[in-house]
Amino acid sequence: MRPGTGVFCRRREVVGGWSYGGCRGDVEMTKERRRRGGEASLVPAHGVYSGSVLAPSVLSLKRGLLARMGLRQRELSWAGRELLDTYCRAKAKVQAIDAWLEREPLVRADGSYPDVLKLYFVALNASTRALEALRGIVGELRVEDRDLASALAALDAEAGKQKR
Repeated sequence: MRPGTGVFCRRREVVGGWSYGGCRGDVEMTKERRRRGGEASLVPAHGVYSGSVLAPSVLSLKRGLLARMGLRQRELSWAGRELLDTYCRAKAKVQAIDAWLEREPLVRADGSYPDVLKLYFVALNASTRALEALRGIVGELRVEDRDLASALAALDAEAGKQKR
């Protein structure tokens, strides 16, 4: 447990007294360090590499998309569940990077750009492809006495949001 934070974290590497891991405490401590005017942070503050930071967003995205489709996760095949998870994780990363880019400059003073932009385009491409594949899985899904046109319409609406 990190002193004074109440956060349990695996320590992979300790540099200058700060853990370079991937837990929420690292992100919070990085923010605190920036507020205090400390040296350059070792841990990215966008949280894209941390499952614990992204988990609430992933869960929210899953619940929202399933509710709009009118389906339950157990009604999907294993491939559908995997694609839903892949889509939501990639979408959560895109949203986290978008939020971080609103606070941080896109181009730094020295003319360089943040390394996270490479991951941004990979995550954006992955979310688009996963959503297309999920639409194909749901299109083939046969649920007795149910019309899946509303589920397909919800996925089409999600794809429309993605293109904006």
